[in-house]
Amino acid sequence: MKHRIVVLGAGYAGAHVAGSLARRLSPGDVGITVVNAEPDFVQRLRLHQLAAGQ
Repeated sequence: MKHRIVVLGAGYAGAHVAGSLARRLSPGDVGITVVNAEPDFVQRLRLHQLAAGQ
């Protein structure tokens, strides 16, 4: 039986939890869905790394 996990909110904590679960759990065993009010998530604190090509 495949379990479903729903993460409410894609802020820093929600994105971290969803990513951590995705790395640790088998895709065949679990489905992860992130629900957020905004269609995009931008890590403003790390935009300088994007600009520097890191």
